[in-house]
Amino acid sequence: MSKEKTIIFTDLDGTLLDHNNYSFKDVLPMLDFLFSNRIPLIIVTSKTETEVIRIQKLLKINEPFIIENGAGIIIPRNEGYEIISMGFDYAHIRSCFLKYAQSIPIRGFFDMKDEEMAEISICV
Repeated sequence: MSKEKTIIFTDLDGTLLDHNNYSFKDVLPMLDFLFSNRIPLIIVTSKTETEVIRIQKLLKINEPFIIENGAGIIIPRNEGYEIISMGFDYAHIRSCFLKYAQSIPIRGFFDMKDEEMAEISICV
């Protein structure tokens, strides 16, 4: 017979952290409950590895987390972190783009000057 395990997944901005000031004071009672009941809190965010590590240290969390909208899974280890990449790195993507750009008339933001990007961008 298997024993069920509770795991909570959360976003950061406007969920675990206050959307206006990034404070987490309002969730401290919930964090205390999770810690005392040994319930893992898994952060899933668009933020980078460095940003999440800093936040986890502030919250005293040492759990795996998902970064950059699913681009990677970071697992804390004794001497650092294991990174599981869920996509390709920029150099690979750029090389594919350049390959297709030889036969298709396309340009990426990387190929444009700031003025060009501003000209084609829409501001609302």
